[in-house]
Order: sequence, then C-alpha cells, then structure tokens
Amino acid sequence: MVDQANVLRQLVRQHARGGRDAPRARPRLITVSGGKGGVGTTTVAVNLAVALAQQGRRALLVDADPDRGDAAVLCRIEERYTVDDILLARRAVDEAIQPGPGGIHVLPGARPREDRDASGNLVRRRLFEPLYDLGDRFEFVVIDAGNGSNRVVKQAWQAADLVLLVATPELHSVMDAYASI
Repeated sequence: MVDQANVLRQLVRQHARGGRDAPRARPRLITVSGGKGGVGTTTVAVNLAVALAQQGRRALLVDADPDRGDAAVLCRIEERYTVDDILLARRAVDEAIQPGPGGIHVLPGARPREDRDASGNLVRRRLFEPLYDLGDRFEFVVIDAGNGSNRVVKQAWQAADLVLLVATPELHSVMDAYASI
C-alpha cells in the first residue's frame, strides 16, 4: 500500500542494508517494444526474462503495455494486483510482484480502460522509478512496453538501459518500428 509510511519503510530498509551511504545495486532495465501490435513483444519479453533466469540471473517481467496487459496470461498466473493498482496508488510496486514461470517474477499488466489518463510524470514516478530500487531483489527488469508511441511506451524507453525493438519482415511493421525510433 502506498501511504505516508513509505518514507519510513525506505529508511528502515536502508538502515537494514547498512545506512544511507551503502551503495545500492540497481537492476538493468530492458524495454521490449514494437512499432505496431501483433509483432510479438510480449512473447519476446517473457522469453527474455525466462532465459535470463535460466542463466541464474534474477529477473522481473513488468507488463507495462497499456493496450494489452497479457503477460500474465502467457505466464499462466492469476493477477492479484496489476500495474493499475500501482498507478492508482493502491499498491506499491514490490507488493504487486508475484512468482512466475521459469524462475522469474511478474508484475502483471492492467487491462485496457477507456478512462485511463495517467500522465507521463505519474507513470514515471509511480511505476518506473520504483523499479530502480529493486536491485536487492532483481538484476534485470524486462519491461513489456507494448507498441506505439503513447505516454507509457515513451516513459519505458526513457527509463531503459537498453531498448529491444521487435518487428516482423512486413512493410508496415518495419515502417512503424522506424517511426517509433
């Protein structure tokens, strides 16, 4: 739950790790995105996270696709909490993470809603910035950002250490990928 006690919780965690001066590990953020739908961004993101876990890396898959939150379906997990719970301040990021297949953890995506109007700053502040604080739990955070050029996709690209752009060998897919860049 996101509330006034979040700062206190952070201070307690910092103290448990050796205080404010202790260096904090930061996970590497990899954003998987495409120019258009149907190119396989979710499939690539899930498989990338599982491949990292199979190599002994601690991996988190974040389904940040605002149009189609279906990573949980591919991972065959039931969504307890989703990205919407984080954006609406009902849960903190670490509370919404759940175990997934192949040794990964998953932050399920939200189902599309017509009334969703999260600003870019809100998405960055509530969803992407807290991912940097998960270095004690995860080495890699794979973000399925979906497709297009909406606010969430733009924020995911900006937050990433690496962007993996998925396209198929079709003219529209290549052109949309180029437009996304």
